[in-house]
Amino acid sequence: MLQKEKENFARESIKMNDLHHTIRNQELVIGEMKNKIAMFEKISDSKEKDVSATREELNVATNLLNNYQAKVKQLECKYLDIISFWIDDQFSLCFFS
Repeated sequence: MLQKEKENFARESIKMNDLHHTIRNQELVIGEMKNKIAMFEKISDSKEKDVSATREELNVATNLLNNYQAKVKQLECKYLDIISFWIDDQFSLCFFS
């Protein structure tokens, strides 16, 4: 049972690490989109179409980021449950063996 929990713990750690990297990449994309919007807004009103398209892209990127952050939150809760279970298990092995 303990070995299985350790394996689950390792798998969840990898998933969480991957999601943190994905979120960081998404934050970079959102930053780029914000820079594009600022640049297009400085150009001229004739570029309003470009600004709108970029805002749409920014909204999509922001929605993706929110989804990734929700997934990380779920994984963090799972991760804490696994850690808690593992600590409880270790405690019982130490004191009740």
